[in-house]
Amino acid sequence: MKKYLIIFILFISILSANTQTQTQKPSELELFLFKIGFEALLNDVDETKQKTDLNEEDIKELKQKVTLLMDEVYKEKTSLENKNNNEDIDKLKEEIKLLKKELIQFKNRNNIEIKEKKVFVPKKNSIKYKNYIVATNIANIYTLPNANSQKIDKVKRNTVLKIERCDRFGWCKFYQEEKYIQQFLLK
Repeated sequence: MKKYLIIFILFISILSANTQTQTQKPSELELFLFKIGFEALLNDVDETKQKTDLNEEDIKELKQKVTLLMDEVYKEKTSLENKNNNEDIDKLKEEIKLLKKELIQFKNRNNIEIKEKKVFVPKKNSIKYKNYIVATNIANIYTLPNANSQKIDKVKRNTVLKIERCDRFGWCKFYQEEKYIQQFLLK
């Protein structure tokens, strides 16, 4: 009898252990993370609601301002179309004539002489070039003064190149060509 009782108690404890493992409760960490995620989602929803409310209020204010402006325009009987107003043009012409007369009178009073304007045209000097020699075994020639630009050609050591100018960034332009080479490769 005692054996049956012990076996029965063991059997019940095993069954209760199986039922507890089948119904797993979420851990505290999972519950905490779910709570934080849900609160963040609620906050995002609230923020988007507030933003849309603000935008709607701004749109309403702008519409009111536009209607007020249009009412003002119609009250003054002005239109938004461009019309040629001869009276305004005539007034401006008269003002220009008066200003010219005043300028002439001012010049006469102060004995100001108007000198002829001379336009200075610089003479085109023939662009000089310098001869440089390639100092490295191989030097690349580029389409633009940039290391990322397309490589056109390669030049070997001791090749003489006609260089028009070198800029402050270390790029030298070929004479009468749109080709560039790096300055540190030359001597």
